[in-house]
Amino acid sequence: MSGIPDHIVGTPIRIVSSSSEMVLDTQVPVPAPGVPIILNPQSEGPSQHWRITPAGDDGFVIVSEGTSVVPVALDVRDASRDPGAPIILNIRPVSGEPTPSQHWRITPAGDDGFTILGASSEMALDVQGASRDPGTPIVQSPPRPGTSSQIWRLVPVFG
Repeated sequence: MSGIPDHIVGTPIRIVSSSSEMVLDTQVPVPAPGVPIILNPQSEGPSQHWRITPAGDDGFVIVSEGTSVVPVALDVRDASRDPGAPIILNIRPVSGEPTPSQHWRITPAGDDGFTILGASSEMALDVQGASRDPGTPIVQSPPRPGTSSQIWRLVPVFG
C-alpha cells in the first residue's frame, strides 16, 4: 500500500522528522481530543507512539498509541483546508471510515522518507516555519517536494 513497508502498517512507530530527527508528539503527556501535535526530542513516552492503519482508497489513519480513554487520531483543526492549519488529535471513529481530515496519503519521498498528505486538503504534514526547536507546532502546508520539514521516517518502536 502506497510504498509503506508491510512491517510498518499496524505496528507501533515513531514519526521522525528528516530535518531535525525529532518526532511527532502531543503538547501534553496524555493524548486527548483537541491536543496539538508538536515536534519533540525522542523519548520513551507513549505520546510519541503512533499506529498507521489502512483507511480505504490507498489512504491511512494515524492513531495515537498514548493512553487516551477514547481512540484519537491525527486530524486538522476544524477540518481546515488552509495552509498553516494546526494538526491536532481528534476522536477516531471506532467503526467505518475516518473523517476526511483524518485521512492521510503516505507516499515515498526517497532515502526511507515519506510525505504525509491530507486527503481532503492535499496539504503536507509540516513543521511550522521549518523550525528545529522542540515544541514547534505541526501544521499542514502546500507540498514542496524535497523539503526536509515535510519528509518523515516511520520507525518501529520495538525492534
